[in-house]
Amino acid sequence: MLKGPAAATLYGAEAANGVIQIITKKGNRGNQAARVSVRAETGFNRQAIDMQDNYTLCDAARMAAPGTYPGCTGKPLNTLLVQNPFRDDPRVLRDGQIRKYDASVRGGADKYSYYVGMNHDENEGVLSVSYENRNGGRANFGFTPGSKMDIDLNLGFSQTRLRLPIADESAVSLSFGAARGRPGCSTNADSICYTIGNPILSNRYNNQTRSQRVTLGSTVNYRPTNWFRNRLTVGLDNTSSIAEVLSLPGESDDEPTGAYNQQVPRTTIYTIDYVGSVEHSLTSSILSTTSVGSQVVSNKTESIFGQGIGLGAAERRHSERQASWKCATWH
Repeated sequence: MLKGPAAATLYGAEAANGVIQIITKKGNRGNQAARVSVRAETGFNRQAIDMQDNYTLCDAARMAAPGTYPGCTGKPLNTLLVQNPFRDDPRVLRDGQIRKYDASVRGGADKYSYYVGMNHDENEGVLSVSYENRNGGRANFGFTPGSKMDIDLNLGFSQTRLRLPIADESAVSLSFGAARGRPGCSTNADSICYTIGNPILSNRYNNQTRSQRVTLGSTVNYRPTNWFRNRLTVGLDNTSSIAEVLSLPGESDDEPTGAYNQQVPRTTIYTIDYVGSVEHSLTSSILSTTSVGSQVVSNKTESIFGQGIGLGAAERRHSERQASWKCATWH
């Protein structure tokens, strides 16, 4: 049984709660022909929630205000105008594409075995600025120098890029603006009317996180005698990320003058796990095993945070207004 960071280092985040290792007696592998596997998948994400329609009744008061409701001009009295920005505006929603590609090769001979795999995932959200892309790879190498020892080496790498849309509760979010649309704002019937917030503002909001993770681990099993066996596992898990949010002036009600936030967290975990087991036959059918183990974990976390507020007016943000900038770091 392998638990904690040592398990995650060797087998990924899914193994953080523990791994049951079953170690069998080593037989003769013989030559293993290289086997190549390739897989491709595709699909799509689609909006599954129907958004409400917006209505404008061209009554006498609205027809008498062509500056506010030009779409009512020339319409019969009490004409009902209907719009649904989520349905009618192609800048709002899309069918997000899902693509997954995997390739691997495995093989070996009498004294060694290997596995190398790579993967590439693309996952687009239903909003045009939301996506998650991931590249990763994993390699496992096994080596048996003799009947008493075997060595396993594991290497993993992943690179993720995530972009999120502006939160729905923001006044300039697409959901907020579309739900408060005002049909009739234009004489052009195809014009989509928003009272506040629109796809141009929302899609310029830039909230991205880029992450890299590298794991390196090795396990050595050594059995000097038939009744005494040892297992030593060492591992390294390093994760570094850059999270940044850029909100230009007028894009966010939280910071109307614009803001740029960046956070750079880094985490490094070192693990050493040892288990020694002694076996003793009590009878011909009963085997007693006594195990003693120890695990050492070193965790180093550091983060740098910076924030700039006040980017200036959209047309003069480079020259006429100086942003305030503050930084913080902690371990």
